[in-house]
Amino acid sequence: MKTISIGIYVDGQLERLRWTLGSLNANTPQDVEILLLLDGVALNETAARTLPAWNRVKLSTTSDARGVAACFNRLASQTETDVLVLLESGVQVAPGWLDRLLAALASDPHNGLAGPSTNNSWNEQCAFPRCGNTAQILATANEAARRFGSEVRTLDPLYSVGDFCYVVRREVVEAVGAQDPRALLDLSDAVRQKLGDAAVVLGCAVD
Repeated sequence: MKTISIGIYVDGQLERLRWTLGSLNANTPQDVEILLLLDGVALNETAARTLPAWNRVKLSTTSDARGVAACFNRLASQTETDVLVLLESGVQVAPGWLDRLLAALASDPHNGLAGPSTNNSWNEQCAFPRCGNTAQILATANEAARRFGSEVRTLDPLYSVGDFCYVVRREVVEAVGAQDPRALLDLSDAVRQKLGDAAVVLGCAVD
């Protein structure tokens, strides 16, 4: 059984974090580790204790803002799990989201990185651009499951994956080098060569 850590990139806006933690608490197994990656921001402790799943989370903080790449680096270095998931604060996950992303990784041994379909992204992951509120998101997730089933699609170029949500096998992180997570996020030509032609394939699974 693979162990999983979820890191949430937080740069402010407590209400957006509330959305993400609420959806995680409702749609994610209790044994999955959740790490809040505070990027140069402080949470009001009293307000934070009212957040969903607060008793499940661990905190990782920095005194200054360093960006999403540095936050991923902290997720990789401060956990020892087999699979790493990075979420942007404000993302709302739907029922079955994690199982589908893990299934995308497992569908081919070369798959090392997977991201979901979504209602808000600049690339082809944005399969449902018109859903907005929570009720629409749930309905859209059901429609995505009906439409796509267990289908996995590849994205090319690989760096076009949105950093709002993705799941990565630790082997990929170790191959790239966690000390420079921007290489993982950008998947530059040098990194592609380092990993080999088929080391990382992005699977787009429904969320």
